[in-house]
Amino acid sequence: FDLLTPELRELCRKITEYYIQIPGTEILNADNILNDLRQLEYYREIELFHNREDIGILYEKLTAMVGHMELQTGSGFKCLPGNSDSSASTIKVYVNDYFVGDNTIIASINDTRIVYLNHSAINFISTSSSEFANYNFEFIQNIIKKSTLISVVGERDRKKFFNLILDRIKDFRL
Repeated sequence: FDLLTPELRELCRKITEYYIQIPGTEILNADNILNDLRQLEYYREIELFHNREDIGILYEKLTAMVGHMELQTGSGFKCLPGNSDSSASTIKVYVNDYFVGDNTIIASINDTRIVYLNHSAINFISTSSSEFANYNFEFIQNIIKKSTLISVVGERDRKKFFNLILDRIKDFRL
């Protein structure tokens, strides 16, 4: 945690403030959380943490993040963590039990679509090639048609989905 400088924390805060101002649609799968959990388990196994409390804090923060995602999904609005004020942008959340996405981002700005693809886990490649962007957009639209909307509506499915994620966190935390 000593690597999180005040400047880095401020940058993260600003990114979050910008993020909540952008309307969004997300497609989730309960398996999405497994990469994060496996990464935490790996770091625990190789004893990368300075102390046992650090990993406990990370699991607490991960649990809080899932709670925050559930809050936003239920209201249909983005908000800052710890704040349920729904004055920010809308968010539509879909669950697809079969499609595990790769964190592709498609941004629509006026008449231009830009695709951001993850590369090597921490990097990304972007393109505004209309042919590539339109192909990806149509692909995502097709996935959405086969998914369950859990934002605002679908309280039962939403609760079931987030409980499954929280159960996975508990299983790894033990």
